[in-house]
Amino acid sequence: MSRGFYKARVHGTLKAAEAALVDACGGVTTKASRVGKSVLQQATDPDAPQRHLALDVVADLERACGKPIVTQFLAQELGCIVEPLPRTSAEPVAVVVGRITEETGQLLGAAAHDVREGTLTRANASAILRETDDLLAAMIELRAAARAVLEARP
Repeated sequence: MSRGFYKARVHGTLKAAEAALVDACGGVTTKASRVGKSVLQQATDPDAPQRHLALDVVADLERACGKPIVTQFLAQELGCIVEPLPRTSAEPVAVVVGRITEETGQLLGAAAHDVREGTLTRANASAILRETDDLLAAMIELRAAARAVLEARP
């Protein structure tokens, strides 16, 4: 956190996510939104549980820092995933497809033992989450490549 926060934020709370967002924008003195220092301080103060950032302020701050910090927190609370969609792929399509194939194999390999046993173990659950996230990232990159082709002028 920035030096501007003197109270500890409980990790894994909306207040902590809001504080992390404000911190990512340079602290409560940021000019990245329509609100001032006092509103940002209140919205990130754990002793003001009823005060939160307005949605348009969250959008402004996330746009300014380039990270969907509060959006990702809220999505996780609802059991969802937020993954920024790139406009273009950094790699050739063949490389991305190869990575998808590799990640799919790794995911299936991580799950194979537990599938045979008919139960999901805690040890493999972590590997499955990691491999699933890697596969999703590769698929999103392929999506970006396809989108760039469709948006290109003929």
